[in-house]
Amino acid sequence: MINFPQSVQRLTIPDRAQIDGSSHMIGEKLGRLTVVGAAPSAGSKRRWHCSCDCGGETIAFQWSLRAGRSRSCGCLKAEELNKRQDHELHGMHASPEYRAWKLMKTRCYNPRFPEYPTYGGRGATVCEEWKTSFTAFLRDVGPRPSQQHRLVRIDDQQSFCPGNAHWLKTRSRVPKHRRHEVRRDLSILDEE
Repeated sequence: MINFPQSVQRLTIPDRAQIDGSSHMIGEKLGRLTVVGAAPSAGSKRRWHCSCDCGGETIAFQWSLRAGRSRSCGCLKAEELNKRQDHELHGMHASPEYRAWKLMKTRCYNPRFPEYPTYGGRGATVCEEWKTSFTAFLRDVGPRPSQQHRLVRIDDQQSFCPGNAHWLKTRSRVPKHRRHEVRRDLSILDEE
């Protein structure tokens, strides 16, 4: 038997949590996640059981939690996606109304679009509410009455906004040189 000095005999071997300092993560809040316990490692990568503010649960890698890549159980990503893709919530992204909404914005804000000089090039804009929300646009102009209708501004000097945009039947389209007469006729209707 080997006799070790007394200082070596008192040496205790620390457990893994003491070596890598990872036990201090329990109870830590990272984004919407709260670390509740250790999970089985994946190879040499440490993982943690986490509970989310929404009530969900997930297992996340320690490096991902520390780097801020894991911030929720997945609920945050869904919320952010819904904010960016508002059109997916209404299910009308393939409708003629949605295409007209996208075309209206493209004409006003994309200088590479062929019709931009007629719209955005002349200062045409889209009101802030319509620019960011298809549902607000649809609420204000309503569904397209038929395939022969297209979205137009009543007054070409104003932006696309509630009260200045409507569906016009393409066959009743007014030639450019007569638009001032139509505006005058519409203003007479307003005065009555």
